[in-house]
Amino acid sequence: MMCSMRSGDNGLASLAETLKMIAAVVEEQRGTPVEVVVVGDCVLDEKTEAQLQAACEAMLNASKYGGEGGLVQVYAEAERDTVFISVRDLGPGFELDQVPEDRRGVREAIIGRMQRNGGTVRLRTVPGGGTEVELEMPRTPLDGSADRSVGNSLTWALVVSRLARGSRREERETRQREQIAELWRVRRAAMRAEALFVAVLFALAAVGYVISVVATGAVMESVQQDRFSPSDTAQVITAVGGLATAVGLSIAGVLKALALLVHARADMVRARASLPPAEAPVAADEGEPTT
Repeated sequence: MMCSMRSGDNGLASLAETLKMIAAVVEEQRGTPVEVVVVGDCVLDEKTEAQLQAACEAMLNASKYGGEGGLVQVYAEAERDTVFISVRDLGPGFELDQVPEDRRGVREAIIGRMQRNGGTVRLRTVPGGGTEVELEMPRTPLDGSADRSVGNSLTWALVVSRLARGSRREERETRQREQIAELWRVRRAAMRAEALFVAVLFALAAVGYVISVVATGAVMESVQQDRFSPSDTAQVITAVGGLATAVGLSIAGVLKALALLVHARADMVRARASLPPAEAPVAADEGEPTT
């Protein structure tokens, strides 16, 4: 006979109550609407507890990868010998073979957990048409002992706590990414200003060279015509001053350009490592308590 005890009856955690509680936490923390439909109910045992943990992971994945503002649909049905849970999103879909081996969310937390407890998993996914994760687990009636009740309560308290901590961690990481992105925008603007300054230095140096060439030409013309005058002395001073200024500006421009190249190379390395610009550390958030 289907077991339909609820948490209020003898204190045992039920499938429907726990599933809706997890869905509510996911919806609140992730901002993704989660629609839950449960047919029947039963008291949790070790197997269905593992199944609900797998369903948690499926809901988290669906809320994260199921598209911006998408709906997550959860359907559960408790029968005499089995419990069936389906988690579906309306996102772009994916192919399991294309998921990197180091991404253990689907393979370990969902498929591996279900298989270790004697359950089965079916993934129905169509690229561009969403993903459905079907979890089916054989059910064993409980003896109603108090220690089983306490175990379920503690387990799902930890699940909810971990969901909340995971959401806070994601929010913290998002804030850090946004802060780093803003620092890089400021850094790029500063680099553009410095590059403009280098261009101005070279432009002024070019003007100095032109002035020096023009003044030198006038002096040479006067010398060739044997009519050197006091005004030509001023031309000599202008030529020498223009040349000295141009050389100085050229040296300054080259040094500044080299410094920019070195900084740009260092910035490229830090950007690829998702680090903030040098001398612009991201403010650390307060650590979260551990349990």
